[in-house]
Amino acid sequence: MPRGLGCLLATVTCGLLSPKIGLKNSIVIGLVVLTCGGLAFGEINLSISLIDIGIPNLLLGFGMIMAVTPLTNISCATLEKEQQTNASGIQNLLKNVGAAIGTSIATTMISRFSQVHQMMMVKSLTETNNIYVQKLNAFISSFAPYTDLSTATQMAQTQIYGLLKQQATLWGYIETFRYYAIASLVVIPFIYLLHEYRKKA
Repeated sequence: MPRGLGCLLATVTCGLLSPKIGLKNSIVIGLVVLTCGGLAFGEINLSISLIDIGIPNLLLGFGMIMAVTPLTNISCATLEKEQQTNASGIQNLLKNVGAAIGTSIATTMISRFSQVHQMMMVKSLTETNNIYVQKLNAFISSFAPYTDLSTATQMAQTQIYGLLKQQATLWGYIETFRYYAIASLVVIPFIYLLHEYRKKA
């Protein structure tokens, strides 16, 4: 819902601002908002509330429409009228292919970053780490009344490993969102290389 609300607000804002500030500036505003949304998602944790998810989603929805709608117009602005139909078809094809590639890249990044952080954090699960020992003993104590000590210990270790995987996956998402924010920012200078209008003969 917040992302849909952001898209709705951006639709109205884009229609009002684009004629006044130009298509390129509208795209830049959208990319800056996308950057802010990515950075906001880069601050999430396992204790977040709905508002912590809602605001970044609102920013992403707003920024996506502000960036994509003018970009769609400017990408066909220099073409002749008879070329518009073919250009629209190619544009939709590239949009779908780009979305598929982007989803694959994001999924791969989340998986790889999660594995990296899991490898980094598992080094802390040793008997020399007092926090780990205290947490392990606390879980053992909670499981011990219902089973034998060996099984309780194994269940406690499994529980801690599950928490570690949750945190590693969270860091995978955080890293991916931060790279998304950086990518949105890096694209901005290239926007000004585009031509807004077709030159008249």
